[in-house]
Amino acid sequence: MIGETPVLLNQIEIWQHALEEGRNLLAEASELQAAAKQAQLLRQWTDAADKFRQARSIYDAAQSCLAVPAAIDASSYRALRALRDESNELLRQTRDALDEHERARWVEMCERNIIVALEMQQQAQTALYEGNLDAARALASQAREMHPALREEAERTMRAAVERAGEKGGPVSMLIMIFAVAVLVGLIVAFGPQLWHWIAG
Repeated sequence: MIGETPVLLNQIEIWQHALEEGRNLLAEASELQAAAKQAQLLRQWTDAADKFRQARSIYDAAQSCLAVPAAIDASSYRALRALRDESNELLRQTRDALDEHERARWVEMCERNIIVALEMQQQAQTALYEGNLDAARALASQAREMHPALREEAERTMRAAVERAGEKGGPVSMLIMIFAVAVLVGLIVAFGPQLWHWIAG
């Protein structure tokens, strides 16, 4: 029995270290996940996806650490029972977090939003080249709102659409004005001074 004591003490130290490491990893993963959710609210999809991936990886590491002390046979030792019980509680929290990741699929959702926004911006560019200026503005605006990282590119597309619309509108307005003046001059020539006095009066 005496010879077994150092071995048991060494084993307890290993279990205690695994518990502490697992606890620290769980805290780190929880902090990262909270930051990822905040980035998600701000529609910073790339940053959010990266943080969710990191959190998931750290939760996996925490689970591996905590699984060992959570499985010890501690029926005869109160100190070991406390160590095992704490490990089991932290392991339960870790598995709950991993289950939440599996259900929510945060990384996939962030990546999907990025892809959809990029496709919208590409469609906006296509609409711009084809002269469909209203569609170009609308699609670029939606892409900007969905993925703020595209703001600069989307706003360039929107400005280009507005400028092209102005270029199209200028000549048309000028033609309408010339036509109106020509009609007025024709009426004056045809009906003489009486029409002029009626217009002026």
